[in-house]
Amino acid sequence: MSAIPWRISLRPGLCGALALLLAVADSASAQKVQLELRPRPGDTLHMRLDQAVEVSGTREGRAPIAVGSSFTMYSRAIVEGSTARGAKILAITDSITMRTADPNAKALAEDVRRQLVGRQIRLRLTPDGLLVSNPVLAELLK
Repeated sequence: MSAIPWRISLRPGLCGALALLLAVADSASAQKVQLELRPRPGDTLHMRLDQAVEVSGTREGRAPIAVGSSFTMYSRAIVEGSTARGAKILAITDSITMRTADPNAKALAEDVRRQLVGRQIRLRLTPDGLLVSNPVLAELLK
């Protein structure tokens, strides 16, 4: 197993279009293009996060051992409101599946799953893509 913090899958046609767009953007370097995120209230983004971790170690006089774990998390980001300075986002963890062969980690994994499923957090998304979870900073961006 290897650590994969994020997985993004693109269709082959989209990859080609993206490469063409980057080539055109490079040739038109005199023109400035800025991508801005301006979601509308009610927009919902469904996300899946997959992560796999393998840890190996050895003790003197013993054979090396490896312990692996992985998890999959499904969540939603719902736009609650939007202004020219940013959008108010409600992020909700819908489900988490954790897998491990380590018996000690299985009990901890279940505790973590119970604590995270259903958890909600409000975020502020600025047009340049910055996500802010600190309420004081988010208030400044209103």
